[in-house]
Order: sequence, then C-alpha cells, then structure tokens
Amino acid sequence: MPDYENFSTATIHIVAQRASYLCSNPDCRCLTTAAPLGGPGINMVGAAAHIIASSPDGPRGNEPLTDYNIGAVTSEENAVWLCSIHHKQIDDHPELYPVATLLAWKAAAEAWTYQHLGRNPFQSLPGAYAYTPELLPDPAELPPPAELPPGSRLPFPRNAAFTGRTAELHILASSLIYATSNHPTVITQSETLSGLGGVGKTQLAVEFCYRYGRYFYGIHWLQADQDLNAQIALCGQEMGLSPWPDKLPEQVALTLQAWKIQPHRMLVLDDLLDLNLLRDLHAEIQGVKLLITTCRLVDEPTLGVQSHQLELLPRPDSLALLRKLAPRLVDTPDSELDRLAQRLGDCPLALYLASMYLNDDPLSTPASYLKKLYQLYDALDPTFLIDWQQSYPTDYAQNVGEAFLVSWEQLDNLAKRFFQVAGYCAANTPIPLAVFHELTKLSWHWIDDFSSAKALEHLQTLGLAVPPKAACCSTRCWPSSPAGRTEPM
Repeated sequence: MPDYENFSTATIHIVAQRASYLCSNPDCRCLTTAAPLGGPGINMVGAAAHIIASSPDGPRGNEPLTDYNIGAVTSEENAVWLCSIHHKQIDDHPELYPVATLLAWKAAAEAWTYQHLGRNPFQSLPGAYAYTPELLPDPAELPPPAELPPGSRLPFPRNAAFTGRTAELHILASSLIYATSNHPTVITQSETLSGLGGVGKTQLAVEFCYRYGRYFYGIHWLQADQDLNAQIALCGQEMGLSPWPDKLPEQVALTLQAWKIQPHRMLVLDDLLDLNLLRDLHAEIQGVKLLITTCRLVDEPTLGVQSHQLELLPRPDSLALLRKLAPRLVDTPDSELDRLAQRLGDCPLALYLASMYLNDDPLSTPASYLKKLYQLYDALDPTFLIDWQQSYPTDYAQNVGEAFLVSWEQLDNLAKRFFQVAGYCAANTPIPLAVFHELTKLSWHWIDDFSSAKALEHLQTLGLAVPPKAACCSTRCWPSSPAGRTEPM
C-alpha cells in the first residue's frame, strides 16, 4: 500500500479501532479483519490510508495540511481506515476522492463507532447494512421502474401514466448518480413558466426515484411547505431506527446521524420556495444527494446548485399522455388530439384534467371538449388562481384554469363542497374518508353515506383528488375556493 509504512503501529491501531475495523467508505463498510478458519492469528484486508500523501507528487499531496487542521502527515488525523480495494481506489483516482470527501468518511465512521459503543449495532440500525445498492447501469441505459430500498419514505405511488421525459431522467442521473460532485440538483422550470405548478416537476422526481432509487441506500421525501423536522423523524421511523427516542429533537438527531453514517442516500425536497430552508438543510446532510423541485429559478452559487429547467411536453408526448390516461382515445386520429393538445398548450396538468374528463364522460369527444373550453374562455375569473401567481404567462394559467372549470362544472354541489373542504387541509397529506362522512353528519345531516361516497368517487375519476389506500387526498395545486364562494348547502 502506498505510504502505509509512514504511520506508526500505534497510529494504525488507533485509526482502525476508531473505525471499528470497518471500511470507512459509506458505500462499502465491509469488515476488514477476521480470524482464519482453523488456524491462529488474524486475516487483515484493511489499512490506514493517507488522506494527504506524504509526497507532494502523491495522491492529494499538494493540499496544505493546515487547511484541514491536520497536524502532521503521519498523524491519525491524516489517516482514514479503508479496505484494500478502496485504499487503492482513492489513491489511483485522487480526482474523484478529494480531501473533504475522505475527511467526511472518516468523521462519519468514527461517529458510528462512538454511537454504538457498548450496544448492538445491528439492533440500532436494522437493515442499514443488509441492503446493498445495485450496480449502476450504463449511463446510456434507462433502468425500468423497481421497488425502493427498504426504509425509504416516498408518499406517492409511481404514476403508471408517466410519459416521456427520458432526456430529463438521464440528466438527473448524470447529476445525482454519475457525477463525482455532491451539489444539490434542482428541477425548476424555464423563466417563461416560472411561478406556476403543473409542468410535471414532482412527477419527474417521483419517476426518478422509482427508476434509480435502487442504486441508493434509501430514498427520503420531504415536503418543503410542511414541518421538516417532523418529516425527518418519519423517515427515521421508516428506517426502523432503534431504540427510538420519545422526543422529536432526539428523533431528528438520530435520523440525521444514520444518514451521515451511510450517506449514499437521496433526499427529495419537494416544492421549495424558501432558499433559507435549503441552506439550513444542506448544512445538516453533507454527503447525502439532494434533489429539489421548485417553481422558482434558483441562483445559489455558494451551494453549487445545478438547475435543470423543465419545459412543457413535446407534442408527441402530449398525444401519448392523452391516450394513456383516456384509453378510449387510443383510436382517435392524431389530428383531433393535436388540436386539443395545442389548445391546452401541452401543459401536463391541463392535459391530465382533459384526459380524466374525457375518460369519465363516454359521450364526450375531443371536439366537444374543445367547444366547452371556448365557451368557458370568457367565464374564467383570473383571480381564482391568485395562489399560483408569481410571474407566469397568461396563456399557461388560462389553459389550466379552463380545463379545471370544465371539470368543475361536472361536479354536483356535494362534491364541490368536499373539494373546497379538502383545499383547507395540508397539501399532499391524505385526508381520512371519515372526515368527510363526519362532516356530512354534523353540517349536512340529510346527506347519506352513499351520496358522500359517490361525490368522492366523482372527484377521483375527474382527477381532482387521488385515493391513496383508504383516504382521499386533494390535489395540492388547487386553490381552496376555486369557483368563488357559494352559499352553504
């Protein structure tokens, strides 16, 4: 091993013990010593590797020791315990393993040892080392969807109707998997679309998780507009961390510590609006890959943010999406669907609403739907989209608004009431069906359970709500009172 002899025997023992004789590479963590079967002594496949080489010509040898608070080149501060494979790897490819990365590995490995002193590490982090991420595919290959790693937290199922965006998925993979840097990756939208949801940022992030999640130790999803600490604690619970503390601060600390120990994970921060939130979180999750979705343009040079702007769908993908969501349109001529896609501006959200409507109403056609859109053009009150307004193009908001109103006109009064109630609940949080049933008993006691169920079902078939398991969840982008206030029923 290069420079192995430069460390004293005492230093080597200290470095190995502080790392529990486990490789400090978070993607490895293999045991580096064992008793040979049927014989005395020990087998050793680990070594104390130089973080900064003793020679200026060696790996990272041109880095000043003082810049990293390292006293001497032969001190334990300059040594990281690694298996023989990764010792060779970091020295053969120093450009891929800078000093900061190796120091982070060393700190995380030693923190893990300290945390588990006198305790059973397999009980404390069940499954943390039982799962091994799959080998990366060829960068040109788009892997098929698969199960997430155990202990992951992603509140959305995969969208079976996800269409297109192959190039965008490859771009994200290049930034989050194949790149050697660890800068936050942001899915935003072009300047002309800034400020409005419905372009497909969240759906792209979800699809990426299901296609590439198995190459991480875990996927952890946070909604930026909700309590982050509570969500981080939920991630720790999903991981099965034990013993689980009673108080939230300790739960958060244990989860963050587990991520530091095994940092090759991906954290998704969805719907970010406050950049201060990004700065604070980034400081806590060094080493963890961070994927962000936001409707704002992010310019944060201090964090090295890599922004990828998402555009509207190409026309062929728009037609494919219409047919996927409304299978009865499969034989409809491209020319008819093309006119509809053009009128809706190739906006994924507007296309989604139109597809769900056409699939729900067997008598409707793309032509009749277009006629309704034109009829509603003058009826759309632009103020009902006030919650979305930042700086968006009028046509884009108009497309979504018109498609929404076409669906809105299909609802009965009870379904509209349920929708408005759901709009006051937390975004992306399932609402138990019992809430709606109890509401009818308290406020609208003459409404029976059958009518309530039908109203909720109609919201779902029109795509205005989604049914996760035994709950109804309102679509997060809708304003709480979309068609203006109406008198109580």
